[in-house]
Amino acid sequence: ERERERQRDRESVREGPEPPDQAHTPPAPPPSRAFSSHTTPPPPQDVGEPSALPQAPPPLPAQTMATAEPVSDPPAAPEQPTVLGVFEKAKVLIREKPVQRKLVAEFFGTFTLVFTVGCNNLNPEAFNVISIAASLTTMVYALGPISGANLNPAVSTALFLAGKLEVALFTLYVTTQLGAGLCAGTCFSILFGRGAEFGFTETNNWVAMIVVEFCYAFMLCFVVLTTACRSGEPNQYFGLAIGGVIVAGGTASGWISGGALNPSVAFGMDFSSLVAGA
Repeated sequence: ERERERQRDRESVREGPEPPDQAHTPPAPPPSRAFSSHTTPPPPQDVGEPSALPQAPPPLPAQTMATAEPVSDPPAAPEQPTVLGVFEKAKVLIREKPVQRKLVAEFFGTFTLVFTVGCNNLNPEAFNVISIAASLTTMVYALGPISGANLNPAVSTALFLAGKLEVALFTLYVTTQLGAGLCAGTCFSILFGRGAEFGFTETNNWVAMIVVEFCYAFMLCFVVLTTACRSGEPNQYFGLAIGGVIVAGGTASGWISGGALNPSVAFGMDFSSLVAGA
């Protein structure tokens, strides 16, 4: 036993101790395919923490939310009324009871006025204009609460241009007034057997007639708008003011153009001559 141990000791002394690097260093791993033996791999990148989920924006302050105005579409342009649209609306209005009462009042008042003018024209006198003015004043006071007592397409046109009468009702008013004038002219021409002598004469010209009729018709419409249509200031003198315009205009222009100041009167007088002549 001792001899064997001595022999092992001699052999171990001959071979020498094992180097520490080879005894304790593990074998190096094989080189990676992605990098060659002469290329050093890049340092590892710092990935960092994972990105957080997107958060909702912070709420607006109370003052900002109070002053913020809602976004709305721009207002659409108002549609312009067409001729067919006006007629369709007039057909709807004429079926309403209040509108029917207004049209009946306009027809009756215009018929009375034109018939009075025709009767006075058949018997010319100096004070005929007072009779016509009194007839208009009476109808204005009687029918004003019902329809406004326009009794004149020129007055209805002025009210329409002033925005006090819508287009469909304006169309119905003018149609009714002209129809009432034609009916009145037909009635008194058949009743008396002759038409009215009205309008152009040999001593006057068309320019003078047009200027005179325009001036006094404008005066009549102006007085109606400033007396009968004043909002917030009710009065009881508007009928007298309108009658006063008829006295002034009829007296001043009667010998020049007949002093119609009203298309219904003019059409009624001319139509009476046409009926009497037929």
